[in-house]
Amino acid sequence: MGKGARGWVAAVCALAAVGAAQFPAVAAEDGPDPDRLPPYELADTVVRGTRASTDAPALEPGSYRDTIAPGQKKYYAVDLDSTSDAYVAAFAFPEPRSTVAHSDGIMVELESADDTTCFDEQPTFDSDGAARPVGDYVVRRIGPDLDCQRADRYLFSVERISDEESDQAVWPLELSFMVEPGLEKGEPVPDAPGKWAATPPAGLTQDRRPVRGGTGFEDAPAIGQGVWGDRILPGQTLFYRVPVEWGEQLFAEARFANADQVTDDRGYASEGIRMELFNPARGLVSWEEGPYAGEKEVAALGTAPVSYAHRDDADADYEVQSMRMSGWYYLAVSLHPETADFVSGGVSLNVLVRLEESAEAEEPPYDGDATAAGFGVTDADRAAARRGVVPGGAGADDVRPVLAVAGLGTGSALVLGLAGWTLIARRRAAGRPGPA
Repeated sequence: MGKGARGWVAAVCALAAVGAAQFPAVAAEDGPDPDRLPPYELADTVVRGTRASTDAPALEPGSYRDTIAPGQKKYYAVDLDSTSDAYVAAFAFPEPRSTVAHSDGIMVELESADDTTCFDEQPTFDSDGAARPVGDYVVRRIGPDLDCQRADRYLFSVERISDEESDQAVWPLELSFMVEPGLEKGEPVPDAPGKWAATPPAGLTQDRRPVRGGTGFEDAPAIGQGVWGDRILPGQTLFYRVPVEWGEQLFAEARFANADQVTDDRGYASEGIRMELFNPARGLVSWEEGPYAGEKEVAALGTAPVSYAHRDDADADYEVQSMRMSGWYYLAVSLHPETADFVSGGVSLNVLVRLEESAEAEEPPYDGDATAAGFGVTDADRAAARRGVVPGGAGADDVRPVLAVAGLGTGSALVLGLAGWTLIARRRAAGRPGPA
């Protein structure tokens, strides 16, 4: 093919892409197959955890994938210094629509060389009892009167908790290890914000832009302030990432459309919709769930301003403590398998990010490049969030486009705006550890 022909083809492809973005109803015809959910896209690097702690493979900062079977416990090693905060997260990805118990999940634990438990968590499928990505992080903090302060090799373990009547298939597992630089010697911890607004200052009236949610953290598209339209199927969880900087608050609302057709008049899912928020180190910040019976439903949450000082606030709720770092915040939106009797799938994400005037908006005096370590927002991140694409390399234009499938017919149009915000950032299960 000659240069002229190739240029003509490129021009046609570019016009087609523009057309698909401006006319999302056409793109909707190529939406997801309701009988087959797409596979999870996990980290490329494979690691094999061991049954014996002495053989644990050492992880460098980054993301990894593995697998885990029912009742299995796997060990990994991380080398920590004596100046940096460290975060190790694990998420299991069970087959969507598979059978799980409410108490199923994983236990994650970080231990020092002398067998001190630095931090542990046991994320489960909780009240909705639906198979969806489940996980959380463990934390090693540097500070006075805290455990696990030595520079040493630490053990990170993941144990799968599974009821004998649950699906016994092996689960894909994704690990993430991040190290946050300490503050420069002699520099004080930034002041904590005072009181902050519990609701956003105004609603959003922008037209809905199409976006296609990811299957996990790795392929989650970036979205910024505005209204984004997508489609979601029963049993599916879609991931999105939002850049949130120092001093900013995030307000997000997932508006699920009414069903075009209800095939079962008795259909009702008591925990049919769910939205979770995770911080840049993949720690659960807050979540909201609600029923779905074929009518319009909303899951909404809002956060405290991002502040370094939250990690030292022993009196703050866990979701406030978790708003301790700048960077990508992840939204996970789920539709329960029990909603399969409803022909629907439309969801709008209303995202608003505001700078709280009482919060410290400057980056803390890190002794190192926190942004390069994943705790910051770049120009490329902001560019990706304006376009609804998966971030790529370091350049502002180095982004990887995602197929945009909006696909809501006029019969399923949603009333846009945020006037009806309900700020319900539920605390996680009782019995959590204190600030870490």
